[in-house]
Amino acid sequence: MEERCFNWDSIIEWVKVAVYCFNAKNNNCFSKEDMEDVCQNTYERIVRYADKYNPDRACLRTWVGQIASNCAKDYVNTCRLLPFEEAIYAENLYSDPEEEATDRERTDWLEKNKLSLKPRELEAFEMYRDGKTHHVIANMMNTTVNAATLLVFKAKNKLMEMAISDNMCYNGAIVA
Repeated sequence: MEERCFNWDSIIEWVKVAVYCFNAKNNNCFSKEDMEDVCQNTYERIVRYADKYNPDRACLRTWVGQIASNCAKDYVNTCRLLPFEEAIYAENLYSDPEEEATDRERTDWLEKNKLSLKPRELEAFEMYRDGKTHHVIANMMNTTVNAATLLVFKAKNKLMEMAISDNMCYNGAIVA
């Protein structure tokens, strides 16, 4: 096996830029901790697949950027619930009646506002909320995985925007 020697200072910067760009392009879906996790996953993948890098197919920066983008997409798909959704869908784990009332208010808000989604977005969102993966949603809706992912993404973003405008949400977390 050929031994590879990479300039890790450059790779670290490229990974950070790629993850930052992915995050900005996707409406800042990652927290600072999420971005650190994605960067770490990317570094691990680079080390694991360093022997597969072919400079004839792509420059190193492009190869690293693609790995970072794939790691970010994988992270989005494996981390099923964003803070916004966790706040809305959390099972009632509170012993405090005031917190219970707040949780009920969030659930009522979601039930009312999800009706403003387009029918296909609502259908995909409900399946996602029930724990189905994007692949299963795509099969059930007779569409592609990318289309199903986009429908869920649009639904979540619309609900997030409504939550912010209704003062139900700040920085990705629902507030009462």
